[in-house]
Amino acid sequence: MNSNVFFYMKKTVNFTAAVVLALLFASPLVAESAAQAGPQLSAATISAALSKNAVTRGNFTLTRSSPKSKRALKSSGNYTVASRYGIIWQTTNPVETTQVVTEDFMLLKNPRGQSKKISASEMPVFKQMAVLISALWTNNLDAAAQNAEINFWADGSAWKIELIPNDAAVRSVLNKIFVTGTHSAKETFVDSIKMQQTDGSEFLYELSNHQFFDTITDDEKSLFTKSAE
Repeated sequence: MNSNVFFYMKKTVNFTAAVVLALLFASPLVAESAAQAGPQLSAATISAALSKNAVTRGNFTLTRSSPKSKRALKSSGNYTVASRYGIIWQTTNPVETTQVVTEDFMLLKNPRGQSKKISASEMPVFKQMAVLISALWTNNLDAAAQNAEINFWADGSAWKIELIPNDAAVRSVLNKIFVTGTHSAKETFVDSIKMQQTDGSEFLYELSNHQFFDTITDDEKSLFTKSAE
């Protein structure tokens, strides 16, 4: 079981890092036609609204599909998005793992409680995507202006952002990333993140039970601190 667990984690890590970083990497290069986007809703509007949520917590379900396999793989758990720190993915099913993603590091914790930290400098693609990570949640869209083409659509309260990487290294792995969500005067949140890879594989995160807070917990701060050590 131990070897299978580590294999599962290894296969999941690359995707999770890519999705998380891409999600937070929304750029201002947005194509918004009058027919597709609402008159007052834009990528900038969404970014500004999301940045007001210092901490967002909820549940996630991850579905991984591949043209080489007829059976989709699913996992689920809890997530925390902290605009000042990064994202924590805590998988509870089928195995318990924790992944902490920041702009500089990714921390992996397996079911045994063993941790491994990966520096962004060791993964150039991860580093570039990490720069994109904080853009959406910190209302800093200019930070990603040169890294991706972004298309934006809105239909009532629903919105969708399409990210197409410009960098050849990133594009060799990812074709597109779609981020969808809901916006209202009261709150704005992300509903799903779908990543399409060049080999035809797709990864879909579905986020639910969104809750908003002003600060992170001591346990969450400890995880982010470990990532920075």
